[in-house]
Amino acid sequence: MMSGIFIGSLLVLNTSSWPIAWLGLELNLMSFVPAAMNKEKSKKPAMTYFIAQSCGSLMILLGGLMLDMSSFSKAVILTGILLKMGLMPLHYWVPLIANSLKNFFLYILLSWQKIAPLSILCLYYLKNNLIPFFNALAGAMMMMSMTIIPLLMVFSGMIQMSWIINLEGGFFVYYTGLYFLVLGVVMIYFKNGGMNFSWALLNAGGLPPLTGFMIKLKAILRIKNWMASLLIVASGMALTSYSRFLVNSKFFDNSLKPLLLTTSTLGMV
Repeated sequence: MMSGIFIGSLLVLNTSSWPIAWLGLELNLMSFVPAAMNKEKSKKPAMTYFIAQSCGSLMILLGGLMLDMSSFSKAVILTGILLKMGLMPLHYWVPLIANSLKNFFLYILLSWQKIAPLSILCLYYLKNNLIPFFNALAGAMMMMSMTIIPLLMVFSGMIQMSWIINLEGGFFVYYTGLYFLVLGVVMIYFKNGGMNFSWALLNAGGLPPLTGFMIKLKAILRIKNWMASLLIVASGMALTSYSRFLVNSKFFDNSLKPLLLTTSTLGMV
């Protein structure tokens, strides 16, 4: 099962044929569903995921087979990509299944499962400023009202995808890989909680001078438009949300109280 998840995505990364890319997306889908959602209570989330992903793959295939790459065909492909990645305004299915997944498969959903559609987005120059704009804004606003880690990570992921979509070249790969690494550390420590989890979460939120902050600082220097300001604000709101969560959760450590209160206040400013 797990091998199909990785082979499917790698197939998409190494082909320029739309039918083969579609085959890779479907192989990934048919491997992920039984591996991640094999319990009785997971039937509804599994069906939700299957329908969303199947529709997204079909739209990518149909748009690609139009061949002319007109504005309409690009719009069809872009819609399919947004649906598969769970980005605004087609993100509705992600929160529905996030809470039903184990930590490992939630991590796979928020990282590896985005690589194939993201590669299509970049390869065919389908990037659009509206995508990072709405996802950064919506992700930050939704995080402010969330108190559950899986949902916090889902909407934080929308903000992170806004950063990634604005990057190009080698730094695009570097930022994406480092984000997946930081996310993986959060998922590893989430089960046991404690001080390590608190620091991992603050790192994911971009607390200075941790890794999550330094990589965003480097990214800001490469984003030469107004989007940088929005991404900074969205990331500040995300860090505030993480700080609030830690203060009000079982993971709270009194030694972090001054830092978290300061972070929360600065984030709101």
